[in-house]
Order: sequence, then structure tokens, then C-alpha cells
Amino acid sequence: MDEVVGVLIESRRSSEKQRDDLLSVLVAARAEENGDGMSDKQLRDEVLTLFLAGHETTANALTWTWFLLSQHPEVEAKLHEELDRELCGRAPEVGELAKLPYTEMVIRESMRLYPPAPAVAREPIDDVTIAGYRVRAGSLLSINTYALQRDARFYADPERFDPERFSAGWEERHTALRLFTVWRRSAGMYWQCFHDDGGAADSGCGGAAL
Repeated sequence: MDEVVGVLIESRRSSEKQRDDLLSVLVAARAEENGDGMSDKQLRDEVLTLFLAGHETTANALTWTWFLLSQHPEVEAKLHEELDRELCGRAPEVGELAKLPYTEMVIRESMRLYPPAPAVAREPIDDVTIAGYRVRAGSLLSINTYALQRDARFYADPERFDPERFSAGWEERHTALRLFTVWRRSAGMYWQCFHDDGGAADSGCGGAAL
């Protein structure tokens, strides 16, 4: 894998052709502080993270979405109605996702019940007290997103598949659902890598196309 990624990085560095792809954007990126670009190691780490984590998590999200739709034909019917109305049988483009609010709601609710990254790890840089427990800097903390997103303290009827939880204005109406925003953004794939809702765009486009 390192060899393949290394060849890709070298080809972009040596090419004078303007390309509109993510690797080219990363190669051309410069730090605001000193104008330096990324080293080969930094580029390699970014590419492998996107290649391994991004593709697998999107596939997991879509797989569980199909499962949930198979168990809830009324949701599937409403989803198909939106796709047929807005896309007329063709594959969507990223810019058209705003026209597919119910598709987004289905993806969000599916990821709440079956998060592609069911746990995330964090390491505090300072000593901190959490729920009365003293946690030392450098400790490894594991956050169980699967359990958190099914916690009845934060979600009414948490085991129920209900895309309407994420209808327009959900972040303002339901403060507890903002936990979903925090954890999904913490987990890598989840929707704030290079632009907001990037992972949702992957899942939304993939789901709508399939």
C-alpha cells in the first residue's frame, strides 16, 4: 500500500498538469504560517486515512441503511418517492443533495443506530475530571458511540428507526441530538473531514445512485 501511494504522490508532485482531485489539492496546499507544503509522510498519512477509513465506513453505512430499509417498507417507499421525483432515474451529483432532505434523514438515522465507527479513542492533552473521575493527560479514552447513540437519556424510543428525528431544524429542536453531531465529527468518516458533511455526501450519493 505504501508503494502504491508513494507512486501516486510522486506522479502528482512531478506533473505540471492541473488536476481537480483531492491528492492534487493536498500536494498544492500550503501552511498559512510559513508557506510550507506537506511532506511525503504527511501526504501518505492523509491518503491512507481517506483510502482505508473513508471507503470502509461509507460501505458500512450503506449496508446498514439497506438493512433498515428492508425492515421498514414505509420508509423505503418515501425514500423512493423523493428520488424518483427529484432525480427521475439518474444518478445524483453532490450539488443536488440539498434537494434530497429525506435521503439525508435516512442516512443520519441509520448512522445513529449503526455508526460506521462504533467507538472512537481520544487522548486528553491535560488532566481533566469527567463525571467525577480524574483522568490524567495521555490516558487513552474509548467512547462507545454505538451505546451513546442508543441511550434513552438522549433519544426518545432509541431503538426505533425513525428518520423524522433528523427533519429540518433538528439541531435547534433537540439539544440532545447535538451529541450525534459531535460524535459523528469525531469519528473520522463522519462528516467534517475536508468539508462539512463530506461523509454524508458519499453515503447520500451512493445511496441515491444504488
